[in-house]
Amino acid sequence: MNNKTGLSMVSLHTPAQALEFAESWNRKTGNYPNFELSYQSNTQYLQDIVSLKGKVLSGHAPCPGGEYLPNLGSRDASVIQGSLNSIRKSADTVASFGGTILVLHAGYTLDSPVYTKYIKRKKVLEEYEKQSPYLWRKEGSICKPGYVKSEEYNNHMEVTLENLKEAADNCMDRGIKLTVENLNPRLTYLFQMPEDFVALTREIKNISICIDIGHLWISSLVHKFDYFDALNIIISTNRVVNAHIHDNASVSGSNHYYNDDHGSIGTGNVPIQKSVSILVKKSSANLIVEAVSEPIKNLEILFSIS
Repeated sequence: MNNKTGLSMVSLHTPAQALEFAESWNRKTGNYPNFELSYQSNTQYLQDIVSLKGKVLSGHAPCPGGEYLPNLGSRDASVIQGSLNSIRKSADTVASFGGTILVLHAGYTLDSPVYTKYIKRKKVLEEYEKQSPYLWRKEGSICKPGYVKSEEYNNHMEVTLENLKEAADNCMDRGIKLTVENLNPRLTYLFQMPEDFVALTREIKNISICIDIGHLWISSLVHKFDYFDALNIIISTNRVVNAHIHDNASVSGSNHYYNDDHGSIGTGNVPIQKSVSILVKKSSANLIVEAVSEPIKNLEILFSIS
């Protein structure tokens, strides 16, 4: 398969860091790296990295970042309209940089807006936890395994699928593939299960998938499904165009630990090498490092195993 490799700008906090990384990689390898624009990139950041046009494969909505994350699971018309506008703007941004893929956390079991900034988002989540019967582990806001079968989860999933149709059409009009990412098992998060992606691709013809292997690993531990079976189920939809590669130290059992660390490759328990091998063998997905530090080291490792 023809898998392109790149780096999420989530680890490049300033335009100067992004530009220096690009030049350093070029000096080292003779080629410029590929990138995924981050949801943390504001308008000024994007203006300052304009020289990287043509080196961008994808972007992560919202891009440029705003006050809220898109939430297509809301039943509030104003939240949906704001979310659709954010997705359209993100698609325009990706297209302007020459990319073709927009990665999206599609929806939540909330009707309210979802804040981009973690501190504000955490406050909303803490209020939600007080009245939710589905909180399992307070540390990390981990949901009970039964959460994905709840009426609440399924109702918001139905709303999300319906709103995704319009969002996907808007992106397609701009030459962009709207690409839904699997999420880790936190309260309010949708798309935690491989079956969610089977339903997604049956329902919507012009939608694509981003497999986040770190998220899938944590979900497999909490929901007790086989990680590699799930990976293959999602790949078998033939809609996987992007993959986020990062590590975490999550483990189940008596010493359970669940945390979406976005750590460097090889520092945790995610079976990255075998996962990448399967992705390369069975898909044409772009392989994007989404670790929050050590960009050169991680990209070198990814190249060596892909």
